[in-house]
Amino acid sequence: LNFEAARSNSIPTMSKKEKKSKKQKKKELEEKRRLEEELLRQQQEEERKRQEELEQQRREEEERQRLLREKRRKEELLRLDKESEEDSDLVEKRQSDLQRLVCEQSQQREWKNHLKCDPLPDITNVRELNDFVTQWKEYDVYQEIDALRNNVTNKKFHVTQMKYFMQDIENGYKLLHNLQTVIFGAIQQNDTEHAQNATRKYIEMVEIGQQKIDALTIKCLNDDYFTSAAVAGMKEDGDAIDSCSQRHIQFGLWASPMSNAFKDSKIEFAHPLSIKIELPKTVAMKAKMPLACRATYSVHHAFIQYNCSTEYESVGPVLNVQLLKLPAPPRDVFGINGATSTEESSRSWLVQNVNNDEQETLKPWEYAIADDVDQKSAETVHITYKLPSYIVVCDTEQITMGWWHERTQQWKSSDFKDIAYDKQQRVLSFTTCHLAPLCLVQPRGIWYEYVDWKLTPSGVERCTLSLSTRCKLEFVIEIIGGQCKLLQPDIPELKHIHRQLLKPHQLLSVLRWSGVNLCASIARNQSTRCLQKNAEIESFAHLEISNVAAVFQTSMSKWNRSVHNASTQAEAEADAYESGDVIIFRVRKPLSPNEEADLLQSAEQQNDANAQDAENKDGTHDIRDKINDAEMWHTVMINAEKCTFIDCNEKSTEINLNTPAHELSHKTLLRCLTAYCTEDDLRDLENTSFRFKETVRRMLNLLNPLRV
Repeated sequence: LNFEAARSNSIPTMSKKEKKSKKQKKKELEEKRRLEEELLRQQQEEERKRQEELEQQRREEEERQRLLREKRRKEELLRLDKESEEDSDLVEKRQSDLQRLVCEQSQQREWKNHLKCDPLPDITNVRELNDFVTQWKEYDVYQEIDALRNNVTNKKFHVTQMKYFMQDIENGYKLLHNLQTVIFGAIQQNDTEHAQNATRKYIEMVEIGQQKIDALTIKCLNDDYFTSAAVAGMKEDGDAIDSCSQRHIQFGLWASPMSNAFKDSKIEFAHPLSIKIELPKTVAMKAKMPLACRATYSVHHAFIQYNCSTEYESVGPVLNVQLLKLPAPPRDVFGINGATSTEESSRSWLVQNVNNDEQETLKPWEYAIADDVDQKSAETVHITYKLPSYIVVCDTEQITMGWWHERTQQWKSSDFKDIAYDKQQRVLSFTTCHLAPLCLVQPRGIWYEYVDWKLTPSGVERCTLSLSTRCKLEFVIEIIGGQCKLLQPDIPELKHIHRQLLKPHQLLSVLRWSGVNLCASIARNQSTRCLQKNAEIESFAHLEISNVAAVFQTSMSKWNRSVHNASTQAEAEADAYESGDVIIFRVRKPLSPNEEADLLQSAEQQNDANAQDAENKDGTHDIRDKINDAEMWHTVMINAEKCTFIDCNEKSTEINLNTPAHELSHKTLLRCLTAYCTEDDLRDLENTSFRFKETVRRMLNLLNPLRV
């Protein structure tokens, strides 16, 4: 008890003052919390009111901007309509000038053909062209060639007559060369219907030519010279071979009894065909019959039009090697109608044609025709031939061969091996698993997917067009008046046209036959990397560039490919456009010599890592110029209704389709540039001939530089 009493005495007791102080603190905390909450509510209310005011101001500003845009848009439409009315007389004058120029060029062409006494028809005349095709298709060598008219009754063919049949085929192929130029001519004038009609006629004539080659092959195989190979047995000289060459078509035929199954069969056609074919001994083992081999090398072919692939396109002539069954020789029958022993001694024989119907058609022997090849048991053929001196090989270190896949209508590069190319002799050899049309191929678009392009005035009615290609070759074409000439590259393959004055479509046509395809529109399909621009807007842009080409320099812009990425109020407009409905490029006055020197000096000093990275990524030959002079260019946008400068350049990080505040949109590029023209510039533009401007426009129509 004493312990409990002592313990109770030791516990302190809380005084009334202390209890009151604790309650007071609690109330103070609650009051403080209440005041803070009240202050927070007041701040939130003030912030809400401020946000409402800001939102109201933003809506008012948006409304003001919307009204301002509408006002400007109305003013712009009125201005564009007024400019269109003012330019209507110029448009009519241009149409009349164009008709006059076309008529003048047609008369000049007819006069030149008359002076040359050219027997070929005027292929721009549909009736003459159709008459020629009909006559060529029904042409009878025995009726037309004086040396063969004595064989009209029996029309007995002899292998020595092969040259007359090849001349007949060559007569049609000469027209194919002109017809290809006509196709380019239609493209340069945006005459799609004419280009399609000429293309159809081109394909028709190629098919007629192939039918004539097949007919000649049948005649040769039924001739005694080739049929004798069927009974030659093991004779070393039992093989029969002959060839005939014209400028645009070369033909070779070989026949063998295929009796020696222990060695490879080697075929060597003489110059100028110059084709070597090596058949493995397994061919004789499998065939067990006489065989023939036909080789044709054709400059003109329709695979350009047939090709559906977006991966490869052909380069130069096409080689076609086929193995054929050799017809059985005529049988000699003795003792017909009671022949006597005296007749036997005099070797009086009767020749009978056996199974004549079967001999009138080609019979291919199936070898190396499988689409899918098993490399362990692949049927192969080794071929060596010489490339023409005018063929440009893009990359001699990486030669790509292609074989024609008939079912899918495209070139394929599979199942080739041991490809070798002798640069000095221009001899190409390879082993293939496909006996089909064979050709050197290159990636589609390797020439017309320009890395950079620039059109620069260089004198009175003169300008130079430089094109940097993916093939790392730079082409420089100078336009002079109504003609043009190739300045670069100066390479042996193109020496026949280097610095030669030609029309734009003639130059592009010759380049195409050399394997350099700078015209994307000539083929059935284009590269997938090419931009699909609206044809009318693209044509209008070419026209506008040609109108100022005598004074102003134009060049490629990277924003032409990034037109969807608008970042301003123009984004609403950009969303309404397809990527092909907007074209963007750059324009400026050419630099003076002092400006060029300063720019070059600045470029030499700027040698940092950023410039090197830009060069590696861009891959252009003029990246320093791009880095240093970006602000010297005006970026131009053309769409369906207007032409205007836009507020961005090559240094900008994002596209801005707005017209700068100090500029106005116009109906034509010339109106946009008028403020930057001196009196001399305006006089030069006014005095520039229509012929020069039209030549520039046609060249741009062929090259399509605005698709990159």
